[in-house]
Amino acid sequence: MGKGEGLRKAKRRNSVRGMVIAKWQAAGEPDWDVHQTLRICVEVDRKLEAAGFEPAPKFRKAVKKGDDKYLRTWTFGCHFPWLNPRPK
Repeated sequence: MGKGEGLRKAKRRNSVRGMVIAKWQAAGEPDWDVHQTLRICVEVDRKLEAAGFEPAPKFRKAVKKGDDKYLRTWTFGCHFPWLNPRPK
C-alpha cells in the first residue's frame, strides 16, 4: 500500500461520509432514504465526537441547533452512492 492509499483510508475512517459509506457497505448496500442516511450520519458523528474528532464542525453545530434544512442540504451534498451519486 502506497503512502497516498494509507492517507485515503485514514481519511475515510475519520470522516462522517467515509464512515457512513462503510456502514452502508457493511449492511449490504441497502436503499436508504435521506432520513435513514441522516440518522446514520448523526450516529457516526457522535462516535467521532466521543473519539475526539470533529471532521464536520458545521454539521455538528447544525445537529445541536436542530437545523433540519442545513442537515438535509449537507446530506445531499455528500453525494452518497444510494441517494444522489455524482454524475460519471
